[in-house]
Amino acid sequence: MESTGTAASGRDYGTGLVLFGLFELLVGLLFLAKAVLFALLSIPGMMPAAGRFGGDVPLAALLALAPAAFFVSLGFGSIAARRWARALSLAFSLVWLSIGVLCLAFGLVWVPKIMAAVHAAAGEAPRSARQTAAALARAGAIAATAAFVLPAASALFYGNAGVARECERRDPQARWTDRVPTGVLALIVVLGLAALLAIQIGFSTSRQRLYFGHALGVAPRAGWAALGIAEIAVAGGLARMRRWAWPASLGVIVVRSAASIAITRHLAAAPEAARIFAAGATEARSRAILEAVRILRPFDALTLFFGVVSAAALALAVGVGPAFRRRAGPEPAPG
Repeated sequence: MESTGTAASGRDYGTGLVLFGLFELLVGLLFLAKAVLFALLSIPGMMPAAGRFGGDVPLAALLALAPAAFFVSLGFGSIAARRWARALSLAFSLVWLSIGVLCLAFGLVWVPKIMAAVHAAAGEAPRSARQTAAALARAGAIAATAAFVLPAASALFYGNAGVARECERRDPQARWTDRVPTGVLALIVVLGLAALLAIQIGFSTSRQRLYFGHALGVAPRAGWAALGIAEIAVAGGLARMRRWAWPASLGVIVVRSAASIAITRHLAAAPEAARIFAAGATEARSRAILEAVRILRPFDALTLFFGVVSAAALALAVGVGPAFRRRAGPEPAPG
């Protein structure tokens, strides 16, 4: 019997929708497992070893529910060939691919330098050129698969016109994503990711200590929480194609960019920041590692990375402006 996913071209798009949907479902279930695990850890006396996480355990459980719901919904939607699932999967894949390419570029330049400096400062026996090349090749292959191959394959599949026609055939009902351009959907995904990070900083004392060296006061915590709420509100307005949402997206991206760059500049100036490269080492070895890493100025490079990411997000928001204004619906009447 011919597959229901076989289009006029003879290609079985239904099988691809199921396979990619199963992958998305697996990712969602992993986030759900994390939410359940951290929820158990948050029960007093359930697992005493969880005490080192402090009060961040319930927050981690709650924040894991959002990506779990997103990916589980996408997975089932793709398997069922829903139009909205294809559109959102394409938008997420494009964002994933863009961030992945930037991370790969950053990693290819800086990770080998940092690892070489750490090994040399730690007094470890130098590896042969062949051993070093093999280790970097293995790490590079894993990173390239996660940051480029998988998102590129997903973007190419969900962006295929035949896949779009197959979803339209099997899901003839008009969906909200039909009137939202792919670029706007990608911007919604970006704002959703940014909101999760902002809320985490606002309520997680461990994140605050990591980024700022100390727990934040009430005002800055409220500011980060407000930024996350604003990003969620703007993402909701973009999804409904409200005219106010596009200029608002430019505003929150500018604020987010300034905040992200400020954090990395603070890390670059903080004397204790490089200690993440010397975790678990002896005091003498730690000092040697920190000095070797500090010369490379990795947090200055991280500032540049977030600057590029911020510029890309702002360029995306500016780029969707004309299409957004053409498709945006009128504001609802007062009352």
